[in-house]
Amino acid sequence: MLKAEAIQEDKDVYFRCSVTANPKVYKIMWYHNDELVKPDRSAGVLVSDDHLVLQKVHRRWSGTFICRASNVVGDATSNPLSITVRYAPLCSSSTTGVYRVALGDEITLPCRVLAHPPNVTFSWTFMNSLTEHERVAGERVTWKGLESRLRYLPEKTQDYGTLHCWASNAVGNQKEPCVFTVKPAGVPSAPLNCTVSNQTWESVEVTCGDLPSVYGSRPGQGHSGVTGGAGGGHGPVLLPTPSAPAELQDADKPRYLVTVHERLSKAVTHNFSGDVGMFVVSGLTPGIDYLITVVRFNSHGRSAPITLEAFTLRTAENRMNEEKD
Repeated sequence: MLKAEAIQEDKDVYFRCSVTANPKVYKIMWYHNDELVKPDRSAGVLVSDDHLVLQKVHRRWSGTFICRASNVVGDATSNPLSITVRYAPLCSSSTTGVYRVALGDEITLPCRVLAHPPNVTFSWTFMNSLTEHERVAGERVTWKGLESRLRYLPEKTQDYGTLHCWASNAVGNQKEPCVFTVKPAGVPSAPLNCTVSNQTWESVEVTCGDLPSVYGSRPGQGHSGVTGGAGGGHGPVLLPTPSAPAELQDADKPRYLVTVHERLSKAVTHNFSGDVGMFVVSGLTPGIDYLITVVRFNSHGRSAPITLEAFTLRTAENRMNEEKD
């Protein structure tokens, strides 16, 4: 009698077809999921009279087996026998790969495995040229069924490397891990949800909604200011900004580039960059329409630009001159 818990990958499985017949049978055939089982010694499939042996059985042999006996009187088919080959977890090939992410951006890595029995546990390790198989903190790891997810946040260049996802079940441990390679991001995506606000006679504010959470910025905090420009008598000067943590200073971390044009003359009045998508552009000419172009960039290149329309309020002198005209 076959015991279900004893049928595991890489073990041998023996079948015997018990037949009573008169006259004696001259042929016994074996079928797996309605397909004829053919002898193949190189694959470990041995057929001899009323015996079938599967050497170092593979999980693909899970399913239903029957034997069919024949004599000169006729044929007879056995009752079906179903087996499930238990096996240790192995990685689902659809989940591994290379992931590109900027410093300070969090990504979720999905690790999916195949296993029977399917009640598995997971663990993750990290390695690169400086670290070998460092265990990942459990609070960033979740799992349900045959899938685990890791929330990964590279905060410094040393956080780029290879993550290994391991699973185990009652049969054993995963032999080869699911491998995820985390590399610096390529060209950044375009800025998101950029708006113009707080327009005065000589300044406007520009805010983009994709502020990296790692900075912890809120409206009114961690923003850049620009003074000078057309009519101000000075070139654009970037005001001091709160410094980002030292570990985030990296050529692959996206930054912002803002260019301000007068709408009619097309003249560039300001051109500056900053780490966070919040800017105060001052030193503008009252009563003028402007076009503001925002892109994100890093060492790999620039994103697609987005263009905003803005204007400055007119001063009392502007209004008086207009009334005279």
